[in-house]
Amino acid sequence: MEAFILKALGIIAEYNPFHNGHRFHIRASQEKVHPDATIVVMSGPFVQRGTPAVLDKWQRCRIALAGGADLVCELPVPWATAGAEKFAEGAVAILDALHCTYLSFGSESGDIESLKKIAHLLSEEPPVFQSELKKRLKRGASFAKSREKAVCSLLGRSAADAMAKPNNILGIEYLKAITRSHAHLHPITVKRRGALHDQIASDSFSSSAIRQLMRTDDIALASDYLPYPSQILKDTHFCSLETHFENFAAAKLLTASLPQLRGLPEVTEGLEFALQNTARDPQGFSYQQIIDCVSSKRIPKSRVRRILFNLALNISKQSIDQFWACAPPYIRILGMNDRGRAFLAENKKKIDCPILINVKSNQTQLNQPAKEILGLDMRAQNMWNYLHGDALLFHDYRHPPVLVF
Repeated sequence: MEAFILKALGIIAEYNPFHNGHRFHIRASQEKVHPDATIVVMSGPFVQRGTPAVLDKWQRCRIALAGGADLVCELPVPWATAGAEKFAEGAVAILDALHCTYLSFGSESGDIESLKKIAHLLSEEPPVFQSELKKRLKRGASFAKSREKAVCSLLGRSAADAMAKPNNILGIEYLKAITRSHAHLHPITVKRRGALHDQIASDSFSSSAIRQLMRTDDIALASDYLPYPSQILKDTHFCSLETHFENFAAAKLLTASLPQLRGLPEVTEGLEFALQNTARDPQGFSYQQIIDCVSSKRIPKSRVRRILFNLALNISKQSIDQFWACAPPYIRILGMNDRGRAFLAENKKKIDCPILINVKSNQTQLNQPAKEILGLDMRAQNMWNYLHGDALLFHDYRHPPVLVF
């Protein structure tokens, strides 16, 4: 092994769960740039949808290391469970702090230059774009649809079509985050072999479809698309994990006051009344009914799920705005192999951000805001463990990084 690490490939992921498409992405990215180390920034116990991850974060870390990663870091909760823009900003900031050379992401288009053009327009927001956007918002379209149509009017139909694809959208947010933060990351993209919301098919890699198979206990079929033994999925209790969380979030809504709802992130324009009214429906009340009743053309279901997650963990708009005012204030190491350890050893003097390997002892490096964010990470992990049926709380203190030799 070379003692001096020249370049690192960065990847942002949830791996919920890690499937063959993710392994393909890692290998294809490595073939493009031949990095000395591959670094993954990964969501922790809860993911961007505002729901519990399928597997424990240490299990997902171990699988990622087996799939080609060399170093896995955790994306803190304020960014991991946020909308695409903040999710991208937090993850890009961590990769930049680690002095990664490249950022690779999957996309439906596979065309980095066309995605850069869209990202540039959305980052700059020239007056003509703002005018087109406002015009469509006034007509009652959602922000996402209004933005898509504004891009269509300025860059053409192909650009708008690209924005309708979920991985393209996230990739565009990565590009915007790189531009706005002046990050020293060279973006590359790998064309996906299947769309996010496809049903399982012979050439389709879909996290959502795999999770749906897990909900119906069709582990055997789901395992055909996973590069690890099906026994791992059999031991997850994913159905009960999601059900417990949904019941808890719905119960929290029953007891929440209007001021509390009004103070949640992403609650605007009287949305607190719509949320409270769902608890008074004489026809019944459930997590899914909340999602269906509150969502609309202007309010996507993903936004409602994130609101319910923030309610479940008592995360206020005031606190999240304070967290988002700066970049993630530490780098939490979940696991690494020899190449990952060599990367840290070679670069630790250049990394200005505190690196947490042993959470219990390393906390002395953190200022008060950073300690509050870490405390939120630990509450989220406690919640995940409890929903999963694990009696052991404060597992973050006890669980060492995953080390692969």
